[in-house]
Formats: sequence, C-alpha cells, structure tokens
Amino acid sequence: MTNPQALMDAEDCMQILPAEIEYYVESKQESIALMETVIAQLKDRISLQEQEIEGLAKERANLVDEKAHIDKEMKAFIHSQSREAHRKYEAEINHIEAEYAATVSSNKLLSSRNMTKVADKASRIQQTTERARLVAQAVGCEA
Repeated sequence: MTNPQALMDAEDCMQILPAEIEYYVESKQESIALMETVIAQLKDRISLQEQEIEGLAKERANLVDEKAHIDKEMKAFIHSQSREAHRKYEAEINHIEAEYAATVSSNKLLSSRNMTKVADKASRIQQTTERARLVAQAVGCEA
C-alpha cells in the first residue's frame, strides 16, 4: 500500500536533506564570517575617523590659540603704531606752535620797530614843522 516510488523519493529526500542543510548552514556561516569581516573593517574605519577627528580637533584648538596670539600681537602693534603716530603728531603740533609763537614774536618786534620808526618820523616832522614855524616867525618879524 505504500508506493515504492514515494518511498524512494522520501529516502532520497532524507539523504539529500542533510546535505542541503549542511550547505545552507555553511553558506550562512560564510555570510556571518563575511559580515563579521565587514563589521571589523567598519570598526577600523570608525576608529581611524575618530582618530582623525581628534587630530583635527587638536589642530583646530592650536589654530584658535595661534589666532588669539596673532590677534594679541596685532592689537599690541596697532597700539604701538597709534602711540608712535600720536607722538609724531604731538611733536608736529609743538613745532608748529613754536613757529607760530616765533612768528608772533617777530611780528610784535617788527611792529614795535615800525612804531618806533613812525614815532621818530613824527618827531622829526614835528621838529621840522617847529623850525619852519620859528623860521616863518623870524622872517615875519623882520618883514
């Protein structure tokens, strides 16, 4: 009542099934091994990238420090240049003020000399006028 062909197919299946299961398990083990290799490679890459990020962070910190140092030097340079320019312009102003004071003094001296000359000329004119009046009186007296 059992079909001999069915028995044979079942026997064949029983012989083939362990081989298929073994192939399937080996295939899955190979896939797992491959995935573990890929995971290990990804972990290595992540580790390298983390190291690179740490290096970049240190480099950035160094650059920030360097920028702060440069900013400090620039401020000091600008401040010293500002002081130097202030001293230069202060000296220029003092020089101009001294020249102005000398010019004013010279002008006062010239003005004083001119006033003296004018006073001398006025005195001479007055003396000449007085002489002329005296001469005129003397001439008028004889006449």
